[in-house]
Amino acid sequence: MNKDITLEDLGYKKAIDDNNMLVYDIKHFISDTDRIVFYKELKAFEVYRQSDSPFEYPSPQTVNMQELQAIYNKCKELGWFDE
Repeated sequence: MNKDITLEDLGYKKAIDDNNMLVYDIKHFISDTDRIVFYKELKAFEVYRQSDSPFEYPSPQTVNMQELQAIYNKCKELGWFDE
């Protein structure tokens, strides 16, 4: 496994980067987007699938080992392990 893998390497694109959160998206199918949200102040993240359909709510998503490594690397980059 490549220890330097990034979310961008896996096809995710940065959607939001502000003082509160950092969001990466990857489009699946026609109307589904997998989203990884890093909450900067909380030092927490969540992974879910967002649908364009108004009849579907966001649903939790599984994370594979490459995604987990990329999330870990992003947490290190954010300095979450420095304290």
